[in-house]
Amino acid sequence: MEFSEFIAETLIVFSLLSNLLPVGVVILFLHDCCDATADMVRIYVETKFRTTVVSVFLFILSAGNWFYMRLYVFPFYAIKALNDNVPGPESDCHSIWF
Repeated sequence: MEFSEFIAETLIVFSLLSNLLPVGVVILFLHDCCDATADMVRIYVETKFRTTVVSVFLFILSAGNWFYMRLYVFPFYAIKALNDNVPGPESDCHSIWF
């Protein structure tokens, strides 16, 4: 088992145990979008048809996708949704969380 598989499985298990499976799935989806573009760049760079212009364009596309998904969407949407769903002290399940 690779380290990234272990981290993904740990994320799924702990989000399931804490009753936040939708947030865990969103986090996995956002990270997989970044990995898909990085893999496409790697595949293209390893072919014999590569050119410098296309390689640079794909790198900029991959880096832009990474910055957008992990530095904008992840904190402002995924973490905000997690923070909004944490039960407050007046909730019945507050003692489960804290």
